[in-house]
Amino acid sequence: SKTAINALVKNLAIEGFRYNIVTSCLYPEMVDTAFAAPYVKNNPYPKLRTADETAQRMLELIVALDSTRSGSFVNIWSNDDIPY
Repeated sequence: SKTAINALVKNLAIEGFRYNIVTSCLYPEMVDTAFAAPYVKNNPYPKLRTADETAQRMLELIVALDSTRSGSFVNIWSNDDIPY
């Protein structure tokens, strides 16, 4: 399913370009939720963030997105592009 989402984002970026639509896939690392609870022991990331912190950061990035980043897969905390 992750591969399908990545392909969808890339296709939306290509098709949306002519309509000035910007799309990106945001990667939040592990978020402190009930869903993640069983996996926290093996969390490879330095910090477990709350859902509110994660949503706030995502909103910041969404507002700042422009066409140069369209179709990218972005780590929301480092703001680095992750290769597909």
